[in-house]
Amino acid sequence: MIKSELHRVEIKFGAAYDSPAASIEFATKRAPSIVSKMVTEYNAKKRAYEATNTSFKKTGTIDISRLSSYLTSDDIFTSKSIVKSGKNHGVVLVIDWSSSMSDNVMAMAKQYLIVASFCKTVGIPFTVSLFTSITQHLKQTLIANDSMSIGDVREVFYHMCAADLMRKSYRLSNIQLNFSNVYTAMLNGTFQMGGTPLMQSAYTTYIDAYKMKRDRKLDNVTIMYITDGAGSTWTNNSDEVVTTVECPFTKRQYDCNMKNTIRCDRIMSSINRMTRDAGMKVFNLFIGTSEPRGAFARMDDRDTLYEYTMPRNEISPQIVEYPNLAYYNKVIYVHRNVFFDTKVDDAVTAKQFIKKTAKSNANVSLVGSMIVSEICKDFSVTK
Repeated sequence: MIKSELHRVEIKFGAAYDSPAASIEFATKRAPSIVSKMVTEYNAKKRAYEATNTSFKKTGTIDISRLSSYLTSDDIFTSKSIVKSGKNHGVVLVIDWSSSMSDNVMAMAKQYLIVASFCKTVGIPFTVSLFTSITQHLKQTLIANDSMSIGDVREVFYHMCAADLMRKSYRLSNIQLNFSNVYTAMLNGTFQMGGTPLMQSAYTTYIDAYKMKRDRKLDNVTIMYITDGAGSTWTNNSDEVVTTVECPFTKRQYDCNMKNTIRCDRIMSSINRMTRDAGMKVFNLFIGTSEPRGAFARMDDRDTLYEYTMPRNEISPQIVEYPNLAYYNKVIYVHRNVFFDTKVDDAVTAKQFIKKTAKSNANVSLVGSMIVSEICKDFSVTK
């Protein structure tokens, strides 16, 4: 893997929150602390599941230590415990890398680092991909998986930060880059932003997740999209709007129910139904900057008036859950300010910014806990 050249960025003045020092601080100190809490919660629930689902079976072999009590008890045989292990999981993280997400790159990078580090630490198979469209064609790039080391997972985070700074350097005079030509070419190739082919990406992701579940013999696979919208319309090779989605494995067809309008969200709903029918979970971590109801109305396949009555669970004023929206298991709205404070004075130093944003970084832990909570629901304790 190409080593990051994030350290070769110089912030001449202001914009301390974008500095390499702030990113390295998060990756080496705050993120490991957040992941540690997630791992503790996960392991505790997994152990509770296994302990409660432990049974005992007589072996037929006499336990010598119990032989003296044979006149008063017939329990003189050894027994062995049979432990029903916690379910095997896989995680597929798919990040919207369209131009409209350019202001959310740091938020996405942090979520990537936390989820990938958590999965790597507890041994959950995972993949992380970026999707966008270049010249109207889907470009989906695998940037990380469970075969990588924690160090390499962190390097990808630094690459995302460097790509963000490179884009900002085109319009901000206070950012000076000293990247090598090779590193610049890698950033331009891997992290180029374009359109939002969410439906095309979702179909490709479904195929990859299905194969992961089948080939690695996983009980459950959780797909999570990080995006800021519903995506653009999906057309076939004849430039006709897709009205039916077919599972390439079962050949079952899902009607997109287009009716009299072209609604890209209805295609997404069909893909989500197909995903859930295959025994997988699918979530959308929706990063926004405005009140979420209007945005989510675009993601549902019902009348837009549904936005006023849709079920919601307000975790905080800036974090709201919407179950079964567009046939996702859950859509989680997160205001981008949850991840970092955009109102910090540009004149503050990187050290001052890190101290001021401790609270917002704690909110990243909250979102991470929500992700673990969804995975741990499969560890249902039976009595």
